[in-house]
Amino acid sequence: LFFAKKCCRTNYLVRQPLLFSDFLFFWTYFTKRCTIKSEKDLTFIPPKGGIGMANTIITISREFGSGGHEIGKQAAERLGIECYDSRLIRMASEKSCISEKYLKDVDEKRANPWLYTVPSDYADEMTGFGLPLNDMLFNVQSQIIRQLANQESCIIIGRCADSVLADYPGVISIFIHAEWKDRVARIMERQNMKEREAESLIRKMDKQRALYYNFFSDKKWGRPESFDICVNSSHVGMEGCVRMICSFFEKK
Repeated sequence: LFFAKKCCRTNYLVRQPLLFSDFLFFWTYFTKRCTIKSEKDLTFIPPKGGIGMANTIITISREFGSGGHEIGKQAAERLGIECYDSRLIRMASEKSCISEKYLKDVDEKRANPWLYTVPSDYADEMTGFGLPLNDMLFNVQSQIIRQLANQESCIIIGRCADSVLADYPGVISIFIHAEWKDRVARIMERQNMKEREAESLIRKMDKQRALYYNFFSDKKWGRPESFDICVNSSHVGMEGCVRMICSFFEKK
């Protein structure tokens, strides 16, 4: 058996035999990931009055190009609450002292189990030991998400927030999808792309989000049973989705 490994002299990937030590390393990698997932609530301190009793949290998962990000931001503005999306990368950088530049490259991405780097300089009890940067970011963001849920009502986009807050009664999980033609048109306009380029990017991003969600969550991305509400933004419209989210928030 062979696997790709980076040569320390040339910095290129080389093909090397898979040794017993490598098997041991992979075993340690997978067992540590499972341990981190099963012990994800160890750092959580419930607020006074019970878990998340005072706050309502809207979590939004979305197909790429469905308008889920824009819907979340508009709903947050209308409700007068915060919307946390890519800001969680900066917050994780500040909390972990890992460069935001590195974290952006692995945000909402599952690590390749056969080819990844372990940044030992950043390993600690908060980020995890012997884990790729993707997992470190997930661990730190999960802690931040729980802290936010304890402090305030808010909307959180992506980052498996619905699974991270699975024990919080004040959470409403929403999955936003849309018709293919509408998604393609939106990406073409937003990214100034040709149709084939937009279609390729949508497939890539959907696959990336599904792999990420399915790995760090016990549920399946995009499945109706995985979320409280699934809504088609093509049928309901952007404004309709915003009004629906605000309505559920106010009734929670």
